[in-house]
Amino acid sequence: MRAHFVSFVTLALASPAFAVTHAVLPDTSIQAKVDLAQPGDIVAIFGGTYPGDVTISKAVRLVEVDGQEVTITGNVTWNNVPNSPPFEGFTVGSAGKGITVSNTTGVKLKNIDTRAGSGLTINGNSNVGVIGGYYSQINHDGGTLSSELTQISGAFTATANAVRTTM
Repeated sequence: MRAHFVSFVTLALASPAFAVTHAVLPDTSIQAKVDLAQPGDIVAIFGGTYPGDVTISKAVRLVEVDGQEVTITGNVTWNNVPNSPPFEGFTVGSAGKGITVSNTTGVKLKNIDTRAGSGLTINGNSNVGVIGGYYSQINHDGGTLSSELTQISGAFTATANAVRTTM
């Protein structure tokens, strides 16, 4: 009897936790759902334009609901996120607004469009992959950056703080 109890407890402790999906509807806050989410959760965003800034400080994945177009006109910032999930397909930015990745590893930006905004800034001890997409500019001011099939309409700047840039 005791062996069965120990086996059950061991199995229960070893079982992976289930991710939760948080839905964001138009005219609601992406940030509110990011704040509710736990690492490993998904924030699924329905089509529309979302004006607020979004700060991601834990490994949650933001996704567009299949077939939906999502525009975030505020800043999207990753700050101190180890092993960040990918971010794919969004249009981000407006005048003076864009994407910033600080001290975050593993994030892959796939097919992002920042042409209406201030582009992408990478700083601190970040490790970022950029795959496809359109950027008004890229400022690489720390960490590592690898990029492929990316279009940059403005300046690409890599400062002395940039550890490695692979284009």
